Amino acid sequence: MAPLPQGSPVACDIDDLHRLLCDVLHPFDVLSEHILGGCDEAVSNSPLLESDTLFYQKFRTQAYILRDALGRRRDLTRWGEKNDISEEDILHHLLLALDELESRFLSRRRLILSWGWANPSGISAESYPKLRVLQKSLHVSGLMGSSLPDKIALEKIINVVQIASKDPVKRQKTLNGLTQAADFFSDPAFINPDSHEDCPLRFEDYPYRHVREVASSTYDVLVQKWSCRTRLGCTIRSHAVPSVQLSLTAYRGFGLTPPPGKRKTSVPQTNFRLLFPTGRAPVAWQNSKISVRNSRSRDPGLQEVLPDLCDKITRVDGGLQLNMLAHEKTLWLLHPDYDMDFGRYTVFKDLNQLLRTHDFTARSAIAAGESKDWLILSFILANSVLHLHHGPWLRSNLSSTSICFLASKDTEFDITEPFLTTYCSAPNGDSLGTFQSPHRHPDILSLGVLLLEIASGAPLVVEDGLNQGYVALQRFNTLKDAWRKNSQKPVPPGLPRAIKACLEPEHMEQRGLHKKNVEADTVSRYIFEEIVFPLGEAVSTAYDIRLETLFEDMNLKRTIISQVGKKANTERLDKSRGSSKNLGVGVGSNPAPLASTTLDSKGDIKSHKEEDHGESVDSSADEGGRLDGQPDKLSPQEATDKWFKKFQKLLSVFDMGRLPSDQRLKVAVLDTGLASSSLDLSQDDHDRIRGRASFIDNDPVADKDKVGHGTHIATTILRLTRNVDLFIAKVTNSDRVLQKDVAKVGDQAL
Repeated sequence: MAPLPQGSPVACDIDDLHRLLCDVLHPFDVLSEHILGGCDEAVSNSPLLESDTLFYQKFRTQAYILRDALGRRRDLTRWGEKNDISEEDILHHLLLALDELESRFLSRRRLILSWGWANPSGISAESYPKLRVLQKSLHVSGLMGSSLPDKIALEKIINVVQIASKDPVKRQKTLNGLTQAADFFSDPAFINPDSHEDCPLRFEDYPYRHVREVASSTYDVLVQKWSCRTRLGCTIRSHAVPSVQLSLTAYRGFGLTPPPGKRKTSVPQTNFRLLFPTGRAPVAWQNSKISVRNSRSRDPGLQEVLPDLCDKITRVDGGLQLNMLAHEKTLWLLHPDYDMDFGRYTVFKDLNQLLRTHDFTARSAIAAGESKDWLILSFILANSVLHLHHGPWLRSNLSSTSICFLASKDTEFDITEPFLTTYCSAPNGDSLGTFQSPHRHPDILSLGVLLLEIASGAPLVVEDGLNQGYVALQRFNTLKDAWRKNSQKPVPPGLPRAIKACLEPEHMEQRGLHKKNVEADTVSRYIFEEIVFPLGEAVSTAYDIRLETLFEDMNLKRTIISQVGKKANTERLDKSRGSSKNLGVGVGSNPAPLASTTLDSKGDIKSHKEEDHGESVDSSADEGGRLDGQPDKLSPQEATDKWFKKFQKLLSVFDMGRLPSDQRLKVAVLDTGLASSSLDLSQDDHDRIRGRASFIDNDPVADKDKVGHGTHIATTILRLTRNVDLFIAKVTNSDRVLQKDVAKVGDQAL
């Protein structure tokens, strides 16, 4: 452990030192930027040598990484406990950085005393007295952290600190101290899947808190009105046990915070999409919409639905959507709408069937190629349990056999649009099973099992005599070990956090959910903070989209991603650009498949023209992937053509006269590498790739791109420019980027 500053007998407190380091790093960063700008008053305005510039740039890099890592970990003691890191290690690395910053103050004590905080003798009883004086002077301004203006931060430090010692050995010691601290607090080896910070969102601000109560009242109305024991004499076999498919995505909101500028959102109407059985073939389901209005009044002249709902279901003409209003504990008929998808969706397949028939070859489903869609499904299910828990819709019936997906004759299943199979009948009473299990909340346990099955890619088989929760925890522990060992395909931290919150009774006990009588609002808060939020954070990070526009953004990206590279369209595009060939590129921040490339079973990029069992594989013949959803109005290639035309038109608006036509620009692409050997690039484009290097310790080959994002970005730049030379820096081979690998690029560039 680094020694305490001389004359400081006070024991160090981790939280106190954490706050101190976070507060003072900002002024040091501002001063180093000021010096790099050529305004170094601390060294008498002397011009910077090349070695000075290199030092300050490295100093800023490590200071930024350290600030970011410490800012994301608000409780280092708790973080250490969850990651099996001792307090001694945490304290040691805090002191490493603080020692170096404290040593950079000038020895002219009068400047320190001029702030008026130290005692007359100039010796403080606190550790790091000079840094603490700086910290207190910053608090005077009332602003801290990123909200502190750079000008104020600079004024507090510019005359009393000299960051760069004239001694090269001391300079290196300063960099070493910051680097060790930055590496320690940002090292992914210490990111345990079980660890997390508290949810930063307020459940009170969640805009869809009302849905659970509205959903329960809607169910009660359906039970009252769906009675086949009437004078009508219903003969539909499927109505004997009134089953219904409830859409878990239609009309649902997935945003976790209210719209900007609003603390609470007023929702005038809540809608539900249900599919009722009709007993008719080949269309066995009646698409229906039930609206629940918050207003006390209803439109006059509406027809009330008596206890003959089955008659209303069967009498709706084909091609129409049945619309009803739930108001004042009864149902009212509304005017129907046209159902333009009538007849397309005829087949249901449940999640259990998908998991059993999907060949993951002992891989995790989340680690497979469709990981984002499986992750979105997990988030949707968690969101649904938040809206339906402790209510009649679930009634402990949540399982992989009750989660279903619709498909038509010509399209496959979309796993991001699930339905819940449930039954509209009066409950038989609460089950006593919870008193025979450590888990007191069956809905949450069932959700945990579902998330675990999705993550592992296989149904959970529970042998007779074994407890489901026990078997689930066994598989979860095995899965966590596999995730820790598989650094090549990291799992979003929110997923194991959510599964843990569902399965472990001890985790719930910490939040008071083990008590006999727990209010539903307390359970909702737990689901929101411990399950929905981490999964939502993982989804938004993976897709780079806002949760409140989840499906709109997904559909947009699926529409405009180019998957084919037909020769005629490619030649037409080449005329508008120059010599580039066969580079169908999708639009958007998410990596799009290239026209002439795909991912093989190992995650490596290969050409679509490669031989497969003696036959040429041509992606242009594909009509859409497993997760393509609705057919696009434009073909992928047409959508790409249209986008590039608009982009070229946009470029013509800008004045390019100030840039000489022969001037070359250098662009570094810090991404997942570039698989150029698998691309059909022109010689000119090959020549424009001036250099490539990998900065990943366990993956030194820059010519492979296991993700495809780097290849997508680089080829997009090549296609849209003529005077740009690329330098490929491989800084990651997964969805996550380590800041220290990015910093290596800066060091080499310098």
